[in-house]
Amino acid sequence: MSTLDTIGIIGEMLAWVGAIIGVPFLAAGLIIRTVGGARLPTNVTIVDDLGQQPIAIWSVKDRTYTRPVTAHDDLHVEEGTV
Repeated sequence: MSTLDTIGIIGEMLAWVGAIIGVPFLAAGLIIRTVGGARLPTNVTIVDDLGQQPIAIWSVKDRTYTRPVTAHDDLHVEEGTV
């Protein structure tokens, strides 16, 4: 068995492992995307609560959502907004 044959066998084994692991993840991703529906762009407003904790408020399809903003949230402020 030559070095080229060994490399070929290793490459084929990696391809099979990748396919065996990748196909179920692909199927799961497609199912989640189908069930979850479309993503809609929205604007989020950050306001200070009475306890001085920032709260995010946003609306999607005539429904309003709120949640507290934590230190782990990555906030991007657009120019012209305060």
